[in-house]
Amino acid sequence: QDNPRVLLDGAHNPEKVASLARNLEHLYPHQRKLIIFGALESKSHASMLASLSPLAGLVIATMPRVLAKPATDAAEIAAEVIGDVEVIIEPSPERAIEIALARAEPDDLVVVTGSLYLVGNIRERWYPSEAILSQSNCWPRTTPLGLWDPPLLAKET
Repeated sequence: QDNPRVLLDGAHNPEKVASLARNLEHLYPHQRKLIIFGALESKSHASMLASLSPLAGLVIATMPRVLAKPATDAAEIAAEVIGDVEVIIEPSPERAIEIALARAEPDDLVVVTGSLYLVGNIRERWYPSEAILSQSNCWPRTTPLGLWDPPLLAKET
């Protein structure tokens, strides 16, 4: 999605998040960054947030939804954000992306990171699992508005 651009990044350990942070600084030096961050309990979320916090104009702390693997509580993530950064606690990934999009300006960058599961949860907004499975494609065809609408897509073919 553009305006604002949404970047789904699967970085889920301190080294990869540090690399992401360096690349964000290099590739998007002037954009305000709204970061949606969630991690599993088994991950070093504090050190990941240490890399991301200095870049963030807003952090939305959330919780990846996955079976049989506990996520770090969103409030615990929020407590690890460093510096004078606005933080919103929203346990639901689906609600977190809606908040970010509502708060973002057209030139901002929304970054989703911290967990591959979180990226998958939020990717559902544009590419539902139903579409991925029915089309056997990780990036299924959608309507011109980027929506999954089987009846409308059937009319196009």
